Amino acid sequence: MSFFANNIKLLRKRKHLSQDAVAKELNLTRSSLSGYENFTAQAPYDVLVKLSDFYNISIDVILKKDLLKLSDKNLANMEENGSFDIHGNRLRTLVVSSNDNTNANADLVPIQALSIYNTSLNDPEFIKELPLMKLPFLSDKKTYRAFPVVDESMPPVTKGSYVIGEFFNDWSNITNGDFFIVVSETKGISFKQVFYSKSEEKSIQLCSSDPIFEPFNINLSEVKEIWKFVSYISTEIEDISSSHDHLVFTVKELQRKINTIEKHLKF
Repeated sequence: MSFFANNIKLLRKRKHLSQDAVAKELNLTRSSLSGYENFTAQAPYDVLVKLSDFYNISIDVILKKDLLKLSDKNLANMEENGSFDIHGNRLRTLVVSSNDNTNANADLVPIQALSIYNTSLNDPEFIKELPLMKLPFLSDKKTYRAFPVVDESMPPVTKGSYVIGEFFNDWSNITNGDFFIVVSETKGISFKQVFYSKSEEKSIQLCSSDPIFEPFNINLSEVKEIWKFVSYISTEIEDISSSHDHLVFTVKELQRKINTIEKHLKF
């Protein structure tokens, strides 16, 4: 069943436009557009493309998804971000190594490749060159990737460690407070504790375990990959007693609050 006619009528009305206005914008006759909206005519492919571009919604969604069933907020998000799947239900493809090493169950992004990973993650040749490794505590039936840690924001995971993530396809199943490696256009590779807000469906909040580092939000439309944290590899052992650890946390929390206050002071 196609929802095309109802969808283009709904999208037009949401823009508060008449059939004449839309027809003129798309170089169509008003009678043609009326026919498309009233189930009496079938739009050719070139018209589908025009309508898709005009409403910023993919042809597939216009034809197959009943937009009348979506909330006004979800429709607004879709119109703003295109047909980006804010719930994470769309199938996401991952480029994996074609290396014949059947013993490996994870690949590793070396520190030297970190700066270009964001722009090369869909390049088969780049992924093929990533070092492979075999970790016995990981499943051979899942996809894992290890990323270097470049700051001290996530103790006890120290700078120079590697965090290992399992490819996470369905972003709607993010559980608040779990740890993920998030690859995004604006922030690059971020290993953080993630919170998914139902009231702000198009973004996630990333938080450090060290409170001196401010949380920040990332729009899901900017996210390229998400990997669920499963383990980390480190050559260092953090030697902090539990009482000392609590004191350090308290001091850093006070320092963060002071920094926040200073930012809002006007001299």
